Amino acid sequence: MIRCFVCFLLLMPGCRNNDDSGLTDNSDDPAVDAPRGRISGFVSDGDGVPVQDVTVTSTGRFATTDEDGLYVLEHVYPSDNIVVEFLKKGFAKNYTVVAIDSWETVSSNATLLRVDGTGTFSGEVGGVIDVDDVRLSFSEGSIVDAEGKTYKENVTAEVTYVNPHVGILGTPGDLSAIVFSEGSDDEVTTTQLVSYGMVDVTLYSEDYELLALADDSVAKVRIPVFNGSFTGNDVIFDGDDQALWSFSPHHGKWIEEGVGAVISNNGQLFFDFEASHFSWWNCDQGFVPTCAEGRVRDVIGFPVKGAEVRCDGGQTTSIVTTDSDGYYSCSVMAGDSVLLTGATTVGNALWSATSGAHFIDGSTSSAQDCQPLPDLQIDVCRIAGAVTVENINSSIGDGGMADADHFSAIFWDPPGDVVFCNDPWDSLVEDSCWVGTSDEVAGQFPAGSVPGIPDDSKSVGAWLEIDNGNNQYRVNREYVDGRPYYNWNSHEDNGMEIVTERPSFSENDTLDVFASGDSSSYFGEWNEEGVLTVPVQVEFSDRSSVSWGSGGLSMRYDGAGSDEHVFFMGSFEGDSQMMCKFSDDGNLVLQSSDSYDLPSGWGGLGLYHLGVTVTAGPDGLPIWLQTFSGETLSVQVVR
Repeated sequence: MIRCFVCFLLLMPGCRNNDDSGLTDNSDDPAVDAPRGRISGFVSDGDGVPVQDVTVTSTGRFATTDEDGLYVLEHVYPSDNIVVEFLKKGFAKNYTVVAIDSWETVSSNATLLRVDGTGTFSGEVGGVIDVDDVRLSFSEGSIVDAEGKTYKENVTAEVTYVNPHVGILGTPGDLSAIVFSEGSDDEVTTTQLVSYGMVDVTLYSEDYELLALADDSVAKVRIPVFNGSFTGNDVIFDGDDQALWSFSPHHGKWIEEGVGAVISNNGQLFFDFEASHFSWWNCDQGFVPTCAEGRVRDVIGFPVKGAEVRCDGGQTTSIVTTDSDGYYSCSVMAGDSVLLTGATTVGNALWSATSGAHFIDGSTSSAQDCQPLPDLQIDVCRIAGAVTVENINSSIGDGGMADADHFSAIFWDPPGDVVFCNDPWDSLVEDSCWVGTSDEVAGQFPAGSVPGIPDDSKSVGAWLEIDNGNNQYRVNREYVDGRPYYNWNSHEDNGMEIVTERPSFSENDTLDVFASGDSSSYFGEWNEEGVLTVPVQVEFSDRSSVSWGSGGLSMRYDGAGSDEHVFFMGSFEGDSQMMCKFSDDGNLVLQSSDSYDLPSGWGGLGLYHLGVTVTAGPDGLPIWLQTFSGETLSVQVVR
């Protein structure tokens, strides 16, 4: 991966910029706060156009959408049922429900429907409002303000009706519901609804303040209802009593609140009911759902934690959040066909993918056994850091070698674009080379004014530690131009002499990685044991400096056969860089043509076995862990 190569080139001891701007943080390890995450998402209207200045609230936190419809709620503590409210005058209010496990950023996107119409009545005397086929009747003195005081001035009611057979995008939560036992607040049944009609009503004062129905007051409501494509027992008729449901912002689900009456008027069915408050109201039937499950992955195949998954069926809809391993489970109806949509917010942008429709046969669906669905891949790069370990011998002339072991790490907020997940080793044809400049390499790296350190680099704590089973090597956080990074400083001036101290890694070492954590970066304590093994070390058979001219360059090395490939890296005069991939057969052959784009003069070359793995940080984002195991030599390019 390009990122990894940049980290290796620009942070290894011989290449890193060691100017005086680097500051080491020697402070005591700060206590990491209790886990907390973020909620981020995109708000649009029914046509997909971003909606600006939407007030977004949840658990006492609030934010406002920007001109792109994006928002972020900071410092939200973990819970498996977090309700997010979206409110803007002129639009029906909406709610979503998410879960936060620890430090992750979860996605929660909302559609706001423009209101169908408004009506005005006197709070003192009441009145009737008709908006299209929806009728609302208010009694005198039934409206109160936020303090519970009777509101007698003019009241504006914003009304939005939804025919669920046309679509339910823009309605709150999904169609999951709970039924309480009579006289108790204990949840007794979870069910899935199929809807015949929905309505939202929001009341405003003359000063645009929110109003409500007074306690013990009701408003009479009539909405049109439709059977759509329902058949059999799902069809409702004139004279039926039908269950009445409202959306509870407290529970994040629909709640049964009594019954209403189905009536017919000029061939159109309507639903009459009394509303004791104004949230969304719904004429529905409840059914015990089946379930379907799957997994969401990103462009490198890594599970996406905290993604929003929407399972849209013809009969019902379920919206859930993926867990720490990217898995989800949707409540669906047997016999339905479901369209999957997965979404995550990365780099201040929304990234999504769809799949389906998938038929739910119900044959394997139960509370314990859900119907499996294919993995859903979102083409987004979420890599958020790289830890590089070097098990290296370096030439010191006359065939001598010195230990040059080292490690370093950088972490950042991922930009999202898949180019940042490109792997240059995969793009190289075996026994071929790439030549370019460090600027070309850095062009694939998040922008930064300091070479190798992106502008949005972030802290993972006051220290980072590598443990190889024999020793623990800890580095303190350092800063360059305010940008945090982690680097083993091999040379230290104690005022009397330059002292050299390096970590000592060996082939087959199993490495643990630890970090103290930094709440401000949403990165908790990090403890990854046995996450990486140092590959077999490559050693040159002849450790003398070499010349590379018209006859090409042929070198033998020991340690071959332990891997499929061996990797060559070179740094030469004029900021020229070279990357090559060869079959791991013990013989390295560089043709004279491979050096045509290199300037004459001295440079350095290294030959390595490369070990790479990807693991999750506390926030669920993937982090590259890589180790180079080999040797470096001086080389002279001769024309």
